[in-house]
Amino acid sequence: MTIPSAQFRSPARRPPAWQRWVLNALHNFDLHTIDDWTAVMTAHLERSGGATPMQTARYTVDTLRYAQSLRRATAILAAQGNPAARYQLADAALDLRSALDRLHEARDELLKAAGSDRVTYD
Repeated sequence: MTIPSAQFRSPARRPPAWQRWVLNALHNFDLHTIDDWTAVMTAHLERSGGATPMQTARYTVDTLRYAQSLRRATAILAAQGNPAARYQLADAALDLRSALDRLHEARDELLKAAGSDRVTYD
């Protein structure tokens, strides 16, 4: 007897408890990590000479990476989540895409002010 593959399982079925635990742990870890990163970034930028164009560009690139992940997650929710909020989630994914475009523009302006064509890490 073979075990049915994941593709034949009902999509509405809840994941096993251990998977929910892992997902919750990863989510909570990510939230704490982002909060800690934000605190360190804020402290660094508030120091004298901390808010240079290149350092601000570095933090903007970090923010871009976080925002890209959030946009992808929102797009997945819009496509595969419950239909009750599908349109709102699709709009939110578009809004995040627009925010990403603005973050790219900000990074480019910061690089121009730093006299560089790419972000460098010292």
